Amino acid sequence: MARRLPTLWKRTWPAQRRCSLSWRATASRCARSRRSWSRTGCGNSRIPSTSCWARSARRRQAFLDGVRPGIEITPGSPALKAALDAELEAWRKDGCIRRLWTGDKSLWTGADEDQWLGWLDVVAKELAGLEWLSDFQRDVKQRGFSDIVVLGMGGSSLGPEVLGETFGPQAGWPRFNMLDSTDPAQIAAIERNIDVAKTLFIVSSKSGSTLEPNIFMEYFVARVRRSAARTNWANISSR
Repeated sequence: MARRLPTLWKRTWPAQRRCSLSWRATASRCARSRRSWSRTGCGNSRIPSTSCWARSARRRQAFLDGVRPGIEITPGSPALKAALDAELEAWRKDGCIRRLWTGDKSLWTGADEDQWLGWLDVVAKELAGLEWLSDFQRDVKQRGFSDIVVLGMGGSSLGPEVLGETFGPQAGWPRFNMLDSTDPAQIAAIERNIDVAKTLFIVSSKSGSTLEPNIFMEYFVARVRRSAARTNWANISSR
């Protein structure tokens, strides 16, 4: 084996040289990335520091609290309206709207898209359960919660976040917070922003078995128990 090493080295040297050159190019790119991160105040590595995540969480919470940027893109521009009108006319002409409402999966790939159209009649379904929602609403207000924290990931968090950003803070109601990241800095930012004993935690998971929301739940259950607070939990699941 010792005698074969020089021969083996000669055969592999070109490839190793290529790797070395590639490594140098990668190192150069990393250095530029580090300088870029440094200019933005996010530390001296390609990976953002926990302080960056904390700042991101604070900016997000400020937006949910109603702090809006000075310039916003508003819907209704002529170009957007023209594109929307053209697409709607194409759908009307080809009968796509009727096919959509009948659950015609051939509008897409013809696979299982007909199983993902619950959003079409979600308004009617929610209106049918309006009494339960009203009772829940009154119960939340009577308990005097100062904050609501929704614990979810993906689709279970995007919907509540869109509603929170659309309607903003409501006078006389708990403040809305959204946790959909397992990053310790963001979890800590949420915890610092609330009084655990006066917070309603809503675990949002379509399956009920999503790992991240269940981890969030276990974490904050321990915090609630430590505060000797009342029952501060609600579970939302399709199962």
